[in-house]
Amino acid sequence: MNTEELLIAWKQEVAKKSRKWENNAHVRAEAEEMAKWYNQEEKWLAVLSGNVGTGKTTLMHAIQSAEKKRIWNIFSAKELALITIKEPWEILRISAYALVGLDDVGAEPEKLQHFGNDLTPVADFIEVRYRERKKTIITTNLKFGELGGKYGERIESRLAEMAYPILFSGEDFRKK
Repeated sequence: MNTEELLIAWKQEVAKKSRKWENNAHVRAEAEEMAKWYNQEEKWLAVLSGNVGTGKTTLMHAIQSAEKKRIWNIFSAKELALITIKEPWEILRISAYALVGLDDVGAEPEKLQHFGNDLTPVADFIEVRYRERKKTIITTNLKFGELGGKYGERIESRLAEMAYPILFSGEDFRKK
């Protein structure tokens, strides 16, 4: 997938939300970085970080719409937490997808209890994706450097190896 294909898909996703498309310098730069990540193999986790309303989730959905070859799905971090409470091993089924999007990382509770056991769904998910080296996209309002503080030194170390950070800038599109 190249930058132009990604921009077309992104524009279509924006239209689905009845919003006005803005093809400005930072949108193009974000699409270029995303296309670079998509077409390389060295880093298998794209971390889309930035302020609320800058298009991270919409771009992730655009990639899903434009993607023709892979089977994949998108979950919110809160959905992953709820799924994990009900069935802790479900994280392995979710991780079986060739490409998974995890939205709003950092908005979920860090730890959950399941029959007295601590569960850390997002950290566990990142661990599985790291081990299997499968393409993953996460969106977050946290700064990239804050992820290690939230999820621990082990995750911070893995992110250093696997992550391709893409910073989203600009104003909140929803407030325009």
